[in-house]
Amino acid sequence: MPAVVHYELYVLEANGWSLRQRFASSERDEAVSEARDLENRTGQATKVVRETYNTNGLGSAEEVVYLSPRLKEGRPGQWIGGPAPTAAGTASTGARPNAQIPEGLEIYSDPEALRARAVNASTADILGRVLLVLSASLILASLSTALVPALLNLISSLGFTVAQGNLGSLLFGLFLAIFLICTAVIGRRLIPFASLLRGDEKLRRRLDDGPRAMPVPATAEDARLPKTTAAHWPEGQVDPVSLMEEEPGPPPVLETETARERARREKAEQREREEAAQREAEAREAARREAAARKESTQAAPAPTLSPEQEQGRRLAMAFLGGAVGILKGTRPPLDVFARFGLNLYLAGGIDMLGQRLGLGPLALRPLLRETLEVMGTRAALAQMFMDKLDEYALEPRYMRMMSQGREAMGHLLTQDADPFRDLPATMAEWSAPPTHSASSSTVAIVFTDIVESTALNSRVGDAVSRGVTRIHNTLVRSALNRFGGREVKHTGDGIMAVFPVVSQAVEAMAEVQRGIAAYNASSPENPLSVRIGINAGEPVVEENDYFGLAVTLAARICAEAGPGEILCSSVVRELTQGKTLFFRSRGETPLKGVSEPQRLYDVIWERDEEPADSGADSGETDPAPPPLSP
Repeated sequence: MPAVVHYELYVLEANGWSLRQRFASSERDEAVSEARDLENRTGQATKVVRETYNTNGLGSAEEVVYLSPRLKEGRPGQWIGGPAPTAAGTASTGARPNAQIPEGLEIYSDPEALRARAVNASTADILGRVLLVLSASLILASLSTALVPALLNLISSLGFTVAQGNLGSLLFGLFLAIFLICTAVIGRRLIPFASLLRGDEKLRRRLDDGPRAMPVPATAEDARLPKTTAAHWPEGQVDPVSLMEEEPGPPPVLETETARERARREKAEQREREEAAQREAEAREAARREAAARKESTQAAPAPTLSPEQEQGRRLAMAFLGGAVGILKGTRPPLDVFARFGLNLYLAGGIDMLGQRLGLGPLALRPLLRETLEVMGTRAALAQMFMDKLDEYALEPRYMRMMSQGREAMGHLLTQDADPFRDLPATMAEWSAPPTHSASSSTVAIVFTDIVESTALNSRVGDAVSRGVTRIHNTLVRSALNRFGGREVKHTGDGIMAVFPVVSQAVEAMAEVQRGIAAYNASSPENPLSVRIGINAGEPVVEENDYFGLAVTLAARICAEAGPGEILCSSVVRELTQGKTLFFRSRGETPLKGVSEPQRLYDVIWERDEEPADSGADSGETDPAPPPLSP
């Protein structure tokens, strides 16, 4: 088997030679260069030993391939043989076990001599150089300063004089300047500042690249273990040092770091691939939705032919939209998504009021609302979704308020009795602001009144007469509110919304309103007034002096279900008026727009000639208010 060779770098310290680093067999030049650099940097003597392990059982051999020049001066040439030191000598000098000391180097086995030589080679040398530099600088500065007075006498003959008081300061300044200049120039020549301050660049590069040589022994005892060969090991066992030298490999630390870097890089690449796949899937899904929307818009059925009433409603809806947009352009910045949604609710409420005035049903109003939303910039698919969910939106208090504002504005536009968009900027500002809600503390009665066919009345008798009829309605309703403790919430354009803290008083007040309207029609048959009324009871949501919630929505739907001259109420109203002389006629289960389940409704019998003689009777379809419940 071949021999195993490596190189060892030693440093001469106070207690002898100390192993600093090991190099592979192919790194002889690196070992020698490292020894020279270490000697120049620290001033310590170094040597490089070539060590050969014979794997055929012949032991090992050492050869000094480099020795510090300061140790070679006055010594014989390189020496390899000689008697081996004793065990005691090896322990005291710090030399390698089984290593032989060259002739003339025995003095370095004395710790005191080594310590003195190290001091002389480092500290003493530097101090001597510094003293030499300072002495030379003082001499040169003194000689230069001594020549200054003679030079000043020469200059004074030319007419230039120096004050006697300034002469001392001038001489001291010249002396100090010359001393510093000489110290810097001579010190740079004699003191090896570069050697003292220069770092070990090769060692730093080795640490950065990872250790290539074998590590230094952990303890002195490990370094002093005798070399063994295959002959010293029992049969069947192999020298572990030989195995380590024959099969060198990268240190485990480097392998771990490499594996960790590779795992980190693979994880980052996997994450990038997953993100790219997710972005691609999102892009495909967005393209699919866009294609489906385009297909739906292109395959949509052509708009049906509009009836004359729908054409009239279309012109009014476009005028309503134009007026609203014109007001908002001058008062608000560009609308965001939420503000645009609120404006859509406002337009939906206005078109609903338009349908009531023109006698158009929900199906006839859908083309008008769709066109209005699309003119606003809403896509066809989103407009269709908005119309499908409009009944659900009407159950939300905040959404219902926007729709009610639109209904009121459309009412003013049709009757021309006020600026329809006067409150629109404030309405949009309120819509964009965070809502503040509070629930009513008790059950109240919610009342809606509505003038039947007010648009037809306006077109038949003119604006002046129509407004006079509307004033009659307002007077009768407000008078009843004052008498029975009601409160007007708002005017809806062709009706009034009001609340009563006592449900029975709401029924009595509306019965008086209908009787007052009947008396007016009897005295003015040429311009009759017809009003429908709806009443419901519940605990609505109160927001800034307005009422919202399901109870309010049911009251509005009940009013729309009532006929001309009728008062229609819910079963809750009938139950809460128990013990009162009020009479009701059941209509049975009636479906209402936007309400999932049919509601049992009752007609309030307000004409005195229809009241039964016995208020407690229950004849036919006329039901008195139920008697009080027994405790």
